[in-house]
Amino acid sequence: MKNYKDTITNEVYAYESNGSQDLFIKEGLVPITDAEAATIHSDTYQIIRDAMTYSELRRTKYNQLNQDEMRFDDLVNSTTTWHDAIVAIKLEYPK
Repeated sequence: MKNYKDTITNEVYAYESNGSQDLFIKEGLVPITDAEAATIHSDTYQIIRDAMTYSELRRTKYNQLNQDEMRFDDLVNSTTTWHDAIVAIKLEYPK
């Protein structure tokens, strides 16, 4: 991939390295390395994550769980997998 950055908005654009998308490269974009693109993406992700409330962070983690399946498996297997996962999320993102 070829990476470019808009110096005004700090947005990163990626294009195929074989030149097939060169027609779409906007004027004024500055070429950057893969490492620079990764750093910009990482910094942006961290800014968004820092702005999230604890409830949004919890909800994101809860949504990654298959809670119905976990509760059913816990009933069948006499385990506490679902409960343990919920407690771990609440501890990671306290009120």
